Amino acid sequence: MRIIPLLGLFPADLINTRCALLFPGAEEEARRRQYYAADLANGTFYEPGPEIICWQVDQLQALLEAPSWQELRREATERTKRALLAGYIFTFMFLLRLLQDRLPNRGEKGASLAKAKFIVREWALQEGVYGDGTPIPTSEKFIRDCWNDYRDVAHLWAAMEMNRVAEYAPFRQILHPAYADKFFETAAYLQEFGLAHRLRNKAAKVQDTLLNPHTCWRIDIERYRPRILLPVDPAVFDDAPFMPILRRYAA
Repeated sequence: MRIIPLLGLFPADLINTRCALLFPGAEEEARRRQYYAADLANGTFYEPGPEIICWQVDQLQALLEAPSWQELRREATERTKRALLAGYIFTFMFLLRLLQDRLPNRGEKGASLAKAKFIVREWALQEGVYGDGTPIPTSEKFIRDCWNDYRDVAHLWAAMEMNRVAEYAPFRQILHPAYADKFFETAAYLQEFGLAHRLRNKAAKVQDTLLNPHTCWRIDIERYRPRILLPVDPAVFDDAPFMPILRRYAA
């Protein structure tokens, strides 16, 4: 079990969160350390403050081993594009489960990864580009790989996406210290859903949970109570853009 270090300290909590969001792999510990040091340095050395700053030796070592901040930013941008798709898949899994009694009668009732990936792919085919204008890959393999690579933090990316459904922070300020508590509470709620929701694999005759309890990055629910803001009337989702996409789904 991996828990994101959240001690109520800023910017440390937010940087630790970004490290998990971007570099979730067990083999990426060195990159997380490098990104943490570079992000902290970028926000410390270029801001008004004391002329002399004390740093831990391991942080300085990680900074010396890290690529340039510009290179790390480029890497973070490319990883964000992939991770976003995993977050969308998780978001649709949550909504499909939440709205299972209101969905078009297509395939297995409620939420399934096949449905969620189908919605994401169809959305990508319609939207075509990311926010920076670069094309969104639409191959089934690419979407499947994004899910596999970022499954362990998909609930965190989904918590950002849920801000569109029920806003808890201004646009682009989700990880601002003023709104971070609401983000962590939302992520904790989705985390509990992901750890409880079982996926059926009929071919293998086994059941797995949406989040792997052994590898996913967790929010400490003792510190951040799982809580999510949702519309009171689920009928508001009846005209959601994913509903007509789902009507085209064939198992």
